[in-house]
Amino acid sequence: MENQTIKIGSKATLSVLCSSCKKEVPAGEFFSFKNNLKQDVYLCAGCREITAQKYSEEMANPNLIQAALLGGLAAVIAGYSWFWIVQASQWQCGYFSIGVGFLVGYAVHWGSGRKRGPSLQMMSAVLTFITLYVSNYFIVLQSLKNYYATHSSVLFAGGELAYVSPFHPVILRSVFSPIGLVIWGIGIYFAYQIPKHRNI
Repeated sequence: MENQTIKIGSKATLSVLCSSCKKEVPAGEFFSFKNNLKQDVYLCAGCREITAQKYSEEMANPNLIQAALLGGLAAVIAGYSWFWIVQASQWQCGYFSIGVGFLVGYAVHWGSGRKRGPSLQMMSAVLTFITLYVSNYFIVLQSLKNYYATHSSVLFAGGELAYVSPFHPVILRSVFSPIGLVIWGIGIYFAYQIPKHRNI
């Protein structure tokens, strides 16, 4: 939340009710904030201190192992779902990556004990990137298999698609399209922002 002490302007002579304790606070002694919905929130000095302490505690002792496990599980579910949705619909929707970012970010946040901080932000971003890359790798690989099923190719061994490296130029060109990277960036950004620490 953005914070400011109101001392001048149209509200300089107004008293307000503290949004937390509901106590009336005289003009010039309350703190004004904007919440996530851009609505005005007012706190007295005591409640501001309590809120600041609460936000500070949100960063203490996150359960990193549980965050990684729950985030990893969410990543597997999201990636697997994306793959099969594409196979069923034959339609590759890059915007699904935004949903992956949300799912992984919230899973890491909840798995950590609803904690926040840079380590959880990095974990969320990295897990989201890995999920997006691996999912797209298998989607492209399946597309190649479908294509070469009716064409002779060195990619086949015994009638089956041979191993193709995730870093093969064909894979890289298919996975990293300009618009795809932009959408990936949005998904990773959301994953990074969800467990971000809050200040007051």
